[in-house]
Amino acid sequence: MRLLLRRGERLLGRVTVGGQLAPLADAVLDAARSTGAQVVLTRHAAVAELVPRVDEVLDGNRSLAAEVRRLQAAGHAVLVVSQTDDEALAAADVGAAVQRDGRAGGAAERGAEQGAERADNSADRADKSADRADSNAERAENSAEQAENSTEEANISTERAENGAERANGGKPDLGGDGCVCWSAHLLCGPGLEDVWRVLRAVAAARAVSQRAVRLAKSGSALSGLLAVVGKRRAGRRPGLTPVYGAALLALIQGTAAGLTVTRQPVPPPVAHVPWHALDQSQVLARLAEARDDAARPPPVGWLRATPTRIRGLADRVAGLPPGRISLRLASAVREELQDPMTPVLAVGAAASAIVGSSIDAVLVAAVMAGNALISGTQRIRAERALRQLFVDHETTARRLPRCSADAADADVVAGLDSVPLVTVPASDLCPGDIIALRASDVVPADARLLSTVDLEVDESTLTGESRPVDKGFRATPAAPLAERTCMVFDGTTVLAGTAYAVVVATGEATEAGRATRAAGRAGAAAGLQARLGEVTRKALPATLLGGATVTGLATLRRLPLRQAVAAGVSVAVAAVPEGLPLVATVAEAAAARRLSRRGVLVVSSRTLEALGRVDVLCFDKTGTLTEGRLAVSRLASATGDLEPDDPAARR
Repeated sequence: MRLLLRRGERLLGRVTVGGQLAPLADAVLDAARSTGAQVVLTRHAAVAELVPRVDEVLDGNRSLAAEVRRLQAAGHAVLVVSQTDDEALAAADVGAAVQRDGRAGGAAERGAEQGAERADNSADRADKSADRADSNAERAENSAEQAENSTEEANISTERAENGAERANGGKPDLGGDGCVCWSAHLLCGPGLEDVWRVLRAVAAARAVSQRAVRLAKSGSALSGLLAVVGKRRAGRRPGLTPVYGAALLALIQGTAAGLTVTRQPVPPPVAHVPWHALDQSQVLARLAEARDDAARPPPVGWLRATPTRIRGLADRVAGLPPGRISLRLASAVREELQDPMTPVLAVGAAASAIVGSSIDAVLVAAVMAGNALISGTQRIRAERALRQLFVDHETTARRLPRCSADAADADVVAGLDSVPLVTVPASDLCPGDIIALRASDVVPADARLLSTVDLEVDESTLTGESRPVDKGFRATPAAPLAERTCMVFDGTTVLAGTAYAVVVATGEATEAGRATRAAGRAGAAAGLQARLGEVTRKALPATLLGGATVTGLATLRRLPLRQAVAAGVSVAVAAVPEGLPLVATVAEAAAARRLSRRGVLVVSSRTLEALGRVDVLCFDKTGTLTEGRLAVSRLASATGDLEPDDPAARR
């Protein structure tokens, strides 16, 4: 909705009023991208910051249902998440309807009263801003911006007041568009996006489980056929079905484990999408205090629903013990190494060798797989341990004011900051609402809204790429882009000069630096030696099988026993797989990683070393990499000419 702000016939500004992103919007989008599917988003002004992270944005000229049918006609299976589009939910292969959050009774009435009061206050600020714009021509533009922001707050607060009044009338939850439930949906998710996030996480897990199940089914069928040919029939039993049953059981166990993992995953912390730079200090403190109070009163959870949380907490405590922690890390590292593309081929080859009686070959292949995974996993654990130690040694700290239960929105909180003692804490202990002090040479520990400043200059080159210092102040900057939000300081930037007090508004992945990292996405792993061997094996597998079949056929023509003929063919097929090369490469890479560590180079993954030999493009970051990231005097000059650095006049 667009509004025009006028005073008489004079246009003071334009206001765009829209919805605010849900706290779990970032988490839901990350979960959607983790599925590997194409992510499509409908165009809207409120989701503009999410556009760089999706694959396609739909214009408003075409309905979502029509787009769903177009994608289905192209052969895609479509999942639609919506709150009100009943037609699109019905047309989709899977439709997930999100219910609206309905709150009743006194809470809604209080929300309505608070919304109405905020609307009145915002309207008063809008009138005062308009008066200042009319009386002072030089400050007309700034006053118009303040009036624009205040009018926007007034409209939003009025809308909240009306919604609160509607919810207070009867206290009935609003479950869908116009008070109706979208019954055409296949899934009805609760209010908020928690259920949607969990469904998308399950989609990502289900795709991986399905792929592994298909490979297990193929391997089980092949081994069953081999066992049926060479196996011995015992007491009417059919030994050829044993690999099929084993593969089915293993697929069932993997699917069950993946499902339990998804259901036990904790929900990511919510991210508040609030334009803190457009709000005054008192408004920022009031909103943060309200959010902290809401977080301190979690909703009641039944005993049955709380059981998984208790079990997870007990498991975390057991895993936190030194023996359990080391064992879990090693098991996790070995499991990741076993995701190698050659692992299924080697496993099937080992099982086939055991079936035909080549026990030594089976043991050797299994030992190669286990040794390769164990050596690579141990190297990964050592690198991660060294990396964690580096992070501990260089952990960012913050000077935090002691937390108190007083009203954080009180103006005295800002006025008396200099007299409050400070407590030094790790940056990871900060949370929104904490007030921190900033001094020269400090690294900003989190995104924060400035409350007071004294000649503050900040280096934001790590975020914006600009090496020039940025002057900071505490005045609100409505509608300003990221690089011009002078009332904000951002995580990872450096204070060059001055002092300041600021209130934390975002930490961790919720900061601007964290959002930029998520928007950039994660590049796929480079194809290393194991991946190339897997590719060669897949291409050569048909010829290998044909060769094994040819050897078996020739042995049969020579009237050798069937078991001996099949064993010869399997031996030829297994011999075509270079099972020893991955182990040799892993040992060599681990040795190279140890040699580099003695020279001060930490190798997180030893497989990275193999990629160094294939590099054909080198990219360097300018700021702080090829340059020192600081300003230096290169020339001295006076009114009469250049000066030498050692000249006393130059020193003055």
